[in-house]
Amino acid sequence: RTAGVARTQQREPRLPARWMSGERTTGWASMCSPGIVLIFVNIALYAFCFQMQTPVQPKLLRELGVDESALGQMQAVFGVFQTLGTLLSGTLMDMYGTRGLLVLNFVSSAVCYGMYYVAPDAWWLYAAQVPTLLQHGML
Repeated sequence: RTAGVARTQQREPRLPARWMSGERTTGWASMCSPGIVLIFVNIALYAFCFQMQTPVQPKLLRELGVDESALGQMQAVFGVFQTLGTLLSGTLMDMYGTRGLLVLNFVSSAVCYGMYYVAPDAWWLYAAQVPTLLQHGML
């Protein structure tokens, strides 16, 4: 019993030093490191952009003179690439780590959204679905 007590007395506190110093913090941002806040902002921006695809796709198709039935086909292509991305994401995470997969995810998202922006015809919108293969790390 005394050995167990000695071990707990030797253990250092696991709380951040600023909490142990008695410094009073206010708000959630003061308790988070800048890296965590940056990751949160990136994920929130990614989620916002990802959710904005759905209402924008029909308008893009109309502007390019394509029948709206192509929207269902485009979403099916997106679903296929997401399914294939599911199979790849675990392997990529093992190879490059979580940070590497997040970077790859954000880069592929930027490529996808950039291709939406410059699409001169409907085939570009279909081609913009290819980078979504690497977006599964966030979905």
